Amino acid sequence: MIVRMAEASMRYPRTIVALVLFLLAASLGTLTDQKTLVGPRAQLGREHPAVKDFDRFIDQFGGGYPVLIGWACGPSGACDSALDDGSLLMAARVASGLDRLPYVRAVASPATSPLLVAEPGGGLAVRHLVEDGSVVPDREGLALLALQDPTWLGNVVSADGLVGALVVEMNSADSEEIFLAVDAIDAELASFRALGFEFFLLGQPVVETAILETAATDGILVGLCASVVIFVVILGLTRSWQAVLAVMLNVGCATAAVFGLMGVAGWPLDPVTTAVSSMVLVVAAADAIHLLSAYAHFRIDDSDPRRALASAARSLAAPCLMTTLTTASAFVSLWSSDVLGLARFGVLAAAGVGFAFLFCFSLLPAVLVLLPVESSTSIAHSSSWRPIVRGIGDLAIGKWKLVIALALPLGLMASMGLGKIRTEVDIYSYWEPGEAVPQALRFFERKLRKPDSLELELRLPSQDSIYQPATVRSIHDFSRRAERVPGLGRARSVVDNLLVLREATGADTGPGELPTSPQEVGELLMLASVGGGEVLDPWLSIDGRQARISLEAGRLLQADRIRVFSALQGLIATHIPADWEVVLTGPLMLSQASVESIRRTQLRSFSIAALLVFLLLVVFLRSIGWGLFALVPNLLPVAILLGAMGSLGIALDVGTSMVAPLALGIAVDDTIHVMSRYLRHRRDGDPGEAAIRKAVESVGRALVTTSLALSLGFSTMLVSSFQSVANIGLLSALAVAGALVADLILLPAMVSGLGWISRPRPRANDGG
Repeated sequence: MIVRMAEASMRYPRTIVALVLFLLAASLGTLTDQKTLVGPRAQLGREHPAVKDFDRFIDQFGGGYPVLIGWACGPSGACDSALDDGSLLMAARVASGLDRLPYVRAVASPATSPLLVAEPGGGLAVRHLVEDGSVVPDREGLALLALQDPTWLGNVVSADGLVGALVVEMNSADSEEIFLAVDAIDAELASFRALGFEFFLLGQPVVETAILETAATDGILVGLCASVVIFVVILGLTRSWQAVLAVMLNVGCATAAVFGLMGVAGWPLDPVTTAVSSMVLVVAAADAIHLLSAYAHFRIDDSDPRRALASAARSLAAPCLMTTLTTASAFVSLWSSDVLGLARFGVLAAAGVGFAFLFCFSLLPAVLVLLPVESSTSIAHSSSWRPIVRGIGDLAIGKWKLVIALALPLGLMASMGLGKIRTEVDIYSYWEPGEAVPQALRFFERKLRKPDSLELELRLPSQDSIYQPATVRSIHDFSRRAERVPGLGRARSVVDNLLVLREATGADTGPGELPTSPQEVGELLMLASVGGGEVLDPWLSIDGRQARISLEAGRLLQADRIRVFSALQGLIATHIPADWEVVLTGPLMLSQASVESIRRTQLRSFSIAALLVFLLLVVFLRSIGWGLFALVPNLLPVAILLGAMGSLGIALDVGTSMVAPLALGIAVDDTIHVMSRYLRHRRDGDPGEAAIRKAVESVGRALVTTSLALSLGFSTMLVSSFQSVANIGLLSALAVAGALVADLILLPAMVSGLGWISRPRPRANDGG
């Protein structure tokens, strides 16, 4: 069927080209409404337990997913103090503008955060530094109170009063609301930037939006670089602009088809799927290079270009179909991932490989007929290649014992690095130090607070409601101990408000002492309620049965996270009553869920890819023994790859978790082409050594060319500003190079020396 498709394309080339372009245009038209996806749902999916816990938490307390807007004052700034008139009016205007937005739950700022002040006649008043749009007359006195209020310090103002912050709490972690909020914040700040204020934005919504924007820009840059590399490699192989144009059109259409599929499926663009175009651009060229190489081979003995092209298609239909299936299987294995973007990436990349195969045997022949290569010698095998490839084959076959003996310790050495592989999710490592996000990170860490947070939701039994002094003390004691855990910072809870209220009412106790009776707790909570909910709602449910503890967290690597979670679990066991239910959530918990998902992805996807590749080899070679035999030289470069990751300290993250199954799927492609030619020569009556020597000689140049194109194509990912993407490119390039060496040297050595282990019963594979 594949050969008939190629022959039909050559008979009706204009019709095929027009049909392909029409279908692509129609599918790409669906992209006009394509959405983008960021936030925890983009990575883990809406149904992940950690995401569900976080969504419930935001619904209950209206906090935990903030945008932090910081600014510094001083002699050279637009303000002298974060609490002076200019700074407060700026904060009031920005807070007012953002607070009206439907996707913003609340905005805390030096201008609008409540201060609880004792009234002369008794009772408490809720005051703000800006009221009715104007700075209050007693600003200086209230500012002194603010600088002593624990609910303010390190949250909306620094201890020295020189740094201020707005804390914009989102209604949800929904992607659309995140984009709207970040855009609205930029618009509100624009006029004040013009007045000399310098703002630093941080928080998960800001960082994740920046990741998507950078990933999209990087995707375009890497795609352009990959296109140039493929152009140069094909031109060097063919020395024909017609062939280059045909291959570039084939690769471009496969990439466009993937985006069309995204539009038809209604899948949004996220930070992971932005890289799919670069991946397809690189991988899609392999089949086209093999077809051009075979076409050149048949043109040597056949002056009819259409007949030579048909012969090339006939000789490559089965092996190219099999390489497409193995590479697609490697990508499809990522569908098992808990990381939503990675699962979609796998499906889209697999579809891209399928489109590349389809266009290679339909669009490419049609274009070559419409734009015939001027001379067969322009793409013929150079005579200089034959002795080189023949020499490699002779070396592998003649020294097969030495080759196998060297391969075994090499594999063992590589395995030594496997135990050093670590899983890491560090969203702050994606940028260079001078870029906006790292600058904001340093600003907040040095001047105000730690950048992330770990949220605890406490679900209390009826007998232990917040009105019980023992409950208040348990929350307070746990919070103070949690603050001393390395990597964590200030802990905030409803108890902070109770302490402020107790001191403001002039209770006859020492500072920091907790209420001692249910009546006193109830009175303090009643006083707090005069703030209209802005004091208590972020920390306590209406019925007093659900309470929140918010812990600041620094930039933690995985080893630090493990220590933090272990320490917290110990504190929960010893300082939280056993009948309380504690739910850990927030950005730090979501990062940990991502790490665990990536670990599972690596194990599951590689296992699935290895199984699928093995089954396809068994089908292709019609022998379980030969299927295992052909799999061995492909596992070696994967083992070396993973060992290199551990030895070089390259962490397993969302990007690099796909490298192992991808390396296996691509590595086995060369094996299939070698084995296909080997079996053909065996059927023609050649003995084993002669058959493998001829196989290496006939496909060697094509293997080197495709490996060069793939390695250089993957290397273009090194231009990415994301270290994760650059690591994918580096590791994939190394894997392709290792696979080439394994298939040109180790595989012939194994066939020559160990081929007696299993005898293939090959089926006819010359046609489609």
